[in-house]
Amino acid sequence: MRKLGYLWFLPFALLIVGCIKPEIIPAPTQKVDLTAYFKGDINGTNIKWVQNVDDYDCFPTITKTTVQGTGQASKAVYYAEMKSESIKGSVRIGLGSVLWDYNLTENPTMKLFSEFMNQNTKPRYSKSGSYGFEVQYKDKLGRIWLSDSLTRGNSVQFIGVKQESDVNNDYSKFICRFNCKVYRTYIENLDTIKDSIEIKNAEFKGWFTR
Repeated sequence: MRKLGYLWFLPFALLIVGCIKPEIIPAPTQKVDLTAYFKGDINGTNIKWVQNVDDYDCFPTITKTTVQGTGQASKAVYYAEMKSESIKGSVRIGLGSVLWDYNLTENPTMKLFSEFMNQNTKPRYSKSGSYGFEVQYKDKLGRIWLSDSLTRGNSVQFIGVKQESDVNNDYSKFICRFNCKVYRTYIENLDTIKDSIEIKNAEFKGWFTR
């Protein structure tokens, strides 16, 4: 009788086991490896800011000038800033402009973005980066210094430019090497004064986002 009891229970045990669904492990989420640093000589002082040290990181932004008129191009300028959320002192570079039709798409396509970054590895200096490259330096006092498109001796080159994408965004990774003077204009005793400092042997590793 005891053996028959076990046999009676067996079909129910098999039914319970069959209803247990196997665990589904989701595929790993694709994520681009993003690393950043800035190093260079600023006004005679060697500076080095490294990602995740003293809260420094690369912060990309975009400025867009959109036009909805037929046959008129909209413009996008891409910025990357090495800065800290807790310490003053930062360097921002800008590169533009990507031209596109806002009537067709809200942002430049990946094709336009990639082609622009790959073709502009030695841009000229331009105010606000509208037609090329700009450097902005913010000192420990929070004062802003900007590069000038007319200064002789300024140089810039992007190397290792590479576009990658993940579920969050599209990126253009780069190493940017540059030398330039940056300027600050202010009023003192009713006089307009323009100061300058020099940035030499600068190297910024970071990324732009589309």
